[in-house]
Amino acid sequence: MLQAEMRRKERRIEQRRELEQILEQGDVLYLALARDDEPYLVPLNYGYDGQDIYFHGAAQGLKMELLRRNPKVCFSVVVGMRIKPADKPCQWGVMGRSVVGFGRAVILDDEQEKIYALNQILSHYGGEGEPFGDKILAKTAVIRIQIDSLAGKAFSQQ
Repeated sequence: MLQAEMRRKERRIEQRRELEQILEQGDVLYLALARDDEPYLVPLNYGYDGQDIYFHGAAQGLKMELLRRNPKVCFSVVVGMRIKPADKPCQWGVMGRSVVGFGRAVILDDEQEKIYALNQILSHYGGEGEPFGDKILAKTAVIRIQIDSLAGKAFSQQ
């Protein structure tokens, strides 16, 4: 897996396992899409299976329209982020870890792939596999992000 460039090398997370832990521990994935010459960002719940990221939503709407036009995406997950105050605001620090990734979104059509992806999302939040009815599967868009690159950053008090 490629790793994106980062200016502050001392903050870079280089171990693949640590990057994966951030994806495994995160609560929210922020997905960035291209809306012509404007960015569009949306927070999502998600699942990660060690290779790909999965999310779901309504089959119609702006997010799906943009994904159909341009499947290239950027995403970010942040864990444990908190501010460390100091006597002077310019001396404050930040603690936490984050990952930024780039990839390609694939809208899943195959029923078995959709079920697998939905179970990954449930599992991420502590749920167990459920039988998904045909109506739910038919009206739910399920998307896989094939990850092209990841970059991680660890923040510690400055």
